[in-house]
Amino acid sequence: MPPPPITRRRLLGGAAGLGTAGLGAAGLGATAAGCAAPSSVSPDRTRLRYWHLFGGGDGVNMRAMLDRFAREHPRIGMETAQLEWGSPYYTKLGMAGAGGRAPEVAVLHLARLPGFAPGRLLDPFDLGLLAEHGVRPADFPRNIWRRGAAGGRQYAVPLDTHPMVLYYHTGICEKAGLLDADGTLRPLRGTGEFTRALRAVTRVTKKPALVAETLGSDAIGPWRIFATCYAQRLGVVDGEAGGG
Repeated sequence: MPPPPITRRRLLGGAAGLGTAGLGAAGLGATAAGCAAPSSVSPDRTRLRYWHLFGGGDGVNMRAMLDRFAREHPRIGMETAQLEWGSPYYTKLGMAGAGGRAPEVAVLHLARLPGFAPGRLLDPFDLGLLAEHGVRPADFPRNIWRRGAAGGRQYAVPLDTHPMVLYYHTGICEKAGLLDADGTLRPLRGTGEFTRALRAVTRVTKKPALVAETLGSDAIGPWRIFATCYAQRLGVVDGEAGGG
């Protein structure tokens, strides 16, 4: 006897809780699933397959979320797979979707969404059913929620976002006159104060005052810093609609 079929309502009833851990640049998408590998789920439970990328500290948090999900939904047998980060993951996910072997739920970066939703590799969420389970657009930053949509339909629920952290050298900043009496960096309000602080550091070191990590094959760190600073200056990047 096969496991009970996973209807959209059953899927959202169990999976909606996965999409409310945070806000931001990665999202949960409901994939167009079909036949797949034999199930390890007992016949009296609903099978739910979930693919993700999270390792390290992110993986610890995801494991805690999945364990809680399993406790709260014992009638759903979740099969999880942590796959290799980056392009190989998206290649595998796309091929699985095209071949009818996709998981019911998968994680993807929202910048990747336009490449999946228009090709019918993802099924859109029913906003009414999401609301029934406590997931509402009003609970997310508007622009982040909007990026989970394509063609007027919602294909992803934001899951997390990445903070940008500014480290500073206390010895150099002290010489540049940028520290408070307690040795912490004085608040820098606005572009003008931030720029003046960088120039003060350069006068002390005779070197560039600000550097960004460029690790990884895509070296995306500098772009993220530029994009956030540019947006705070109300700049707009021209590009194709729906681009990342």
